[in-house]
Amino acid sequence: MAIKMIVTDLDRTLLRTDKTISDYTADILNRCRKKGIKIIFATARPKRTVDHFCLNLPIDALILHNGAVVYADEKPFANFGIDSSVKDSILQNLSKDYPNATLSVEINDVLYANFDIPTDISPDWKYTKSNQYTDFKYCRLWR
Repeated sequence: MAIKMIVTDLDRTLLRTDKTISDYTADILNRCRKKGIKIIFATARPKRTVDHFCLNLPIDALILHNGAVVYADEKPFANFGIDSSVKDSILQNLSKDYPNATLSVEINDVLYANFDIPTDISPDWKYTKSNQYTDFKYCRLWR
C-alpha cells in the first residue's frame, strides 16, 4: 500500500524541544512531497503560530484549533466557530461556577486569557490579559 498523506501534530511530535523543525525532518518532508505525498499539519495552535513553519516546507493543508479551522492549499476551507451568544453563555457559566478557572478564548486571531501565559511554552503567542469575556466580539471569518 502506497503512502498518500502524512498528517502530523507539531508540539511534542514534529517540533524539537526548542520549537523548531530539524533540517533532517524538513528534508524528509520535502522528499515525501516530491514523491506526491500530501503533508498536513494538525494542531491546536492558531494559524499565526504555524505560518513560519510553512515557509520552507510544502504544506498541503492545515488543521488548526483542534479541527475548528481548516486551510487547504493556503486558502480557508472550513471554519467551525462558536456563535457569540453561545460563547458568552459558556464563559459566564464557567466564570460563575469555577471562579478560579484559567480561561482563554481565541477571537479573530487574538488570544484573550485571564492568566499569564508562560513564555517558555509559547514565546511567540501574543495575548491580551482580561477577566471580562463578555465584552469580546466574535466575528465569523468565512461563511
